[in-house]
Amino acid sequence: VEDYLFYAISSLAAAMGKGFEKYLETFSPYLVNALNQVQSQVSITAVGLIADISNSLEDDFKRFAPAFMNVLGQMISVDNAKKELKPAVLSVFGDIASNIGSDFIPYLDQVMALCVAAQNTRPENSSLEALEYNLKVHESVLDAYVGTVAGLHGNADALFPYVGTIFQFMGHIADNPTLNSEDSTARAAVGIIGDVAAMFPDGRIKQFYSQDWVTEFIKKTRSTSAFSQSTKDTARWAREQQKYQMSL
Repeated sequence: VEDYLFYAISSLAAAMGKGFEKYLETFSPYLVNALNQVQSQVSITAVGLIADISNSLEDDFKRFAPAFMNVLGQMISVDNAKKELKPAVLSVFGDIASNIGSDFIPYLDQVMALCVAAQNTRPENSSLEALEYNLKVHESVLDAYVGTVAGLHGNADALFPYVGTIFQFMGHIADNPTLNSEDSTARAAVGIIGDVAAMFPDGRIKQFYSQDWVTEFIKKTRSTSAFSQSTKDTARWAREQQKYQMSL
């Protein structure tokens, strides 16, 4: 029943946009309770609803971020939680960051620590299920980074300590055909490379852009015929940003 209720509320939030804020105050305790049911499917549905609500409220979600971020940060580390929770929560961090912008900075240390732990996970065995789950976790880390970079585009100093971590993960994607052969994944990764470059016109991160894998990854993404024009255009733009960084 809760699942269907949450789907209905998601539709309502999408229809009302920022007008949904006046209802969230009353609804928040029920949503937090659902999030804490970490062994149940309802917790995963609740995480998805938070993404929908934050996208509807945009920057107005910042008033509710402390309560939800506290719960989200805890539930991802609970031992008996459904394993599908981890990728769902990592992805929603990206939604929240992109919507509340600089108000996400207080959560940056916690979120980046969770992302680093997730990006360093490897499949627990060689089964197809384990491989697919690990892939899903890594894709959700990418979602988190995309949203964080977008949200902090005007706060380069806040992102600066984590640029090396982000590039380490972009390098992992570039080196992993299962990840980089997906159009949307390749587009997101080269997009981050370009977006981060645009945030730092002062040359302090230029060393990351002289790495051979960056050039090769952008070139491969730009020249893959199966990729969409949008992805190729993003790769071209990333290459322009890379050249600019190397000229600093």
